Amino acid sequence: MDENFLALCMGVPFSASSCLHRLALLLLPTIIWGLYKLSFKLRRGTRASSNDVLSLPPGPRGMWRLLQVPWAGEGLQFLAAMRAGHPEHFLFDRGARYSSNTFRTLIFGHRIVMVQGAAANRFVANAEKKGLLRNSWPSTVLRVVGNHAPVVKHGAEHRRFRQILSTCLSPLPLQKLVERASRITYTQIDTHWLPHARCSINTSTEFHDSCASDVITMMPLLRLHTFRLACNLLADISDEKILSRLHKSFKIWLAGMLDLPLNLPGSPYSKSLRARDELLREMGKLIDVKLASRECRQLQFVDSERDVDVLSLLLRAQADDGSFLSYNEMKDTLLFLLFAGHDTNTASLAFTLKYLEQYPACYDQVVQEQEAIAASKNEGEELSWDDVQSMKYTWKVVQEALRLWPPVLGGMKEAMDDIVFDGYLIPKGWKVFFSFSTTHLHEDCFANPNEFDPSRFDQERWKDGASGPPQYAYIPFGVGPHSCPGNHFARMTICIFIHHLVRKLKWKSVYPNESVQIFTMPCLARDYPVRLYHKS
Repeated sequence: MDENFLALCMGVPFSASSCLHRLALLLLPTIIWGLYKLSFKLRRGTRASSNDVLSLPPGPRGMWRLLQVPWAGEGLQFLAAMRAGHPEHFLFDRGARYSSNTFRTLIFGHRIVMVQGAAANRFVANAEKKGLLRNSWPSTVLRVVGNHAPVVKHGAEHRRFRQILSTCLSPLPLQKLVERASRITYTQIDTHWLPHARCSINTSTEFHDSCASDVITMMPLLRLHTFRLACNLLADISDEKILSRLHKSFKIWLAGMLDLPLNLPGSPYSKSLRARDELLREMGKLIDVKLASRECRQLQFVDSERDVDVLSLLLRAQADDGSFLSYNEMKDTLLFLLFAGHDTNTASLAFTLKYLEQYPACYDQVVQEQEAIAASKNEGEELSWDDVQSMKYTWKVVQEALRLWPPVLGGMKEAMDDIVFDGYLIPKGWKVFFSFSTTHLHEDCFANPNEFDPSRFDQERWKDGASGPPQYAYIPFGVGPHSCPGNHFARMTICIFIHHLVRKLKWKSVYPNESVQIFTMPCLARDYPVRLYHKS
């Protein structure tokens, strides 16, 4: 690029340039942007004849269009809304401006149609099943996630992956992991949480700073717990050296996953790619050990005495066509499950604990439910699958936390052909973004949507005539073919953690009104600093 133009951008004066030269350079970005828009309109015109009665969804016009930054579009406003912890404001504000829940925008070079509401979720699910939409991932993200991860598969190939994963993450095989999950969680809380609580209180004792721990941050403890638990349940990893090595590479991998995709020496993205290679080598070693130690594909579900893990199940799981996962597919799948079981569970637990603290009546009811379950167990007996299913009120609290703060903001699809939704044309190649969080906050879906109310998930009330949420309104685990297959795993591990934590500890926020930031998952801005109290 012309060095005089770079100098102008940096505020450095020209040396001996003419006024005409300066004017041309100033107008260059506008000219390029105008040519881009003209070429787009010409391309659109070639398809207009077959859809001449349909129009594109409403989008920025007049002053709002002038405020857009070329190429970035409304990307900066969207990121600002996420950073402020309220991405729904971006969608609600534009929905009100255009008088439509469906509108178009431009975000960092991508033409996107944003949709929201239960009807939009139903449309996305059905369109993907028909092959009209498919998951959309930038190539730079694919390099970090892996081309064999189930989330990037489509059509028949994706159905094969889902069939295999369902044999490992459905309730039947997960029942064999409950005792192990309970034992690990109990040990983790004893080792990493209880030492921070200095003295005991009973449930009626008022909080006093003199009786509490020093200030600790909950988020790092939650991340450590979910990572260790996922490693153990997924691949039976308990060796401290291996865990430490994996955790170090894992953090580097995550840090660069959504950073600027600059594959330059020392950049976060470059480090992330190298960390992924290291993690895949570790995944390969784990697979080799399993294959060498026993014939995993010969294990039977009926063998209740065998302590299985998800990797053992994956190695022998078959699709309907009789195929197994290949070696490379296995490595990418195992790494992606580790990512999914760590990040989403950490966010879900953090906001559940925050609401339990903010609503003492909910906390007391959860404690009452968990103490009753503990009282029904014999000395030294671990939790069972039936115990997890009986934690009904606890799960309602978690569901409500997931409604208000779903771990994933939404999903991005790509139109494989011209399609129609809400009376508007969505051209082939455009992106479709459907929002979890805004749908959960729609008054058409939930009464008083901004209030924390676990009773809205009381199915007994629905039987008595109270209305539950409309179909496709509540989607914390996604919707359609690419919905999260680990919802049962999440319920099991989250409920077990709450069971052991609330029976031993209470906590008090240092910043009760701590703000939330989102990139790309919601997190508490200060990492949730608290004082811990050990319960007698």
